[in-house]
Amino acid sequence: MRLDLQWQYGLFQDGSAVSARDKTAVQLARELLADLESCDHRSSRPVLLKAARLARLRQLIKVERWIDFELRGYVETDSLAREFMEHTRRWIDKKNNVGWWDALPVIEQRIGALKIQLHASSRRDNQPPASANGNSESDRLIELIARLSRIECIVYSLVHEFAEDTLRKCADVETNHQIVNDQRHIVNSWLADDERNWNELSARFEQVYMGDIDATQVIVAGCSELLEAAANKLYPADGEPTRINGTPVELEASRFGPRLYAYILSRPSAAGRHRRLKHTLFDLMDRLTLVSHGDITPNEATFLYMTTYLFLSELHYLDRDGETNRALSGVHRVTASS
Repeated sequence: MRLDLQWQYGLFQDGSAVSARDKTAVQLARELLADLESCDHRSSRPVLLKAARLARLRQLIKVERWIDFELRGYVETDSLAREFMEHTRRWIDKKNNVGWWDALPVIEQRIGALKIQLHASSRRDNQPPASANGNSESDRLIELIARLSRIECIVYSLVHEFAEDTLRKCADVETNHQIVNDQRHIVNSWLADDERNWNELSARFEQVYMGDIDATQVIVAGCSELLEAAANKLYPADGEPTRINGTPVELEASRFGPRLYAYILSRPSAAGRHRRLKHTLFDLMDRLTLVSHGDITPNEATFLYMTTYLFLSELHYLDRDGETNRALSGVHRVTASS
């Protein structure tokens, strides 16, 4: 029976860039699958050690602790150990706290010893391994070997599931990173006439992914500058008031957020799309224009960076969905006649 364990994939869920650590994890996962799917592995210890390395790379404390139990033996008083005693079918009598607490390599050694006993018992009794009445020493040994072998098979299947899911998550990360990377090139090229070198911002993003706090501040400030550069290109401040939904609004050069909002409303898009883009813009401005960015972690900065590029890329292509029609949009410059 397949055990549906909820693996807590650390940075795989971020959708952020593929780091050297991730690439090492992919290589380890592939090696694990090759080891498990081959028929020549004689001991679980090398497989478990490799799985422990993979869990550490992925910062999966729960998985790492479970594998440590498989390597060193289970602890009766540990709640996680008892949980995995259940998952791996190690209990003999759970109510009375009786089960197979030994490490998996020890269980494998016991299986080997039991097989030797079974062979000797069969030769001594001059009978096949299983008797007709099912009560012989050979039958008892066969049942014990089967129970211990089931533990071995379940552990291997869980490690195999862990390695497979790791590869799937990595594939998702690479796909997400490629999407963001493509949009980043589009936006950087679009804003290339701005004085800022946006490629430097992308280089600092790799440092943010690795947890650099100083680079995090640079990324947050850079995202704000990206939005301002886009506002200057899409809806420059020309000193004229702008009427948004009938209300005159002064859109000064420093107010790049409202200018982007005015641009969104000036596009002849569906109302639902306007609302979605408005909420994305307001959420970005809420975090990027803080007086202090001290509460923004490298993890959040990663999402802000990706969201900013995806948002600006969509704004860049808004006109492809239809011609500008300010008369129908609810946004237009205020003139002397209006």
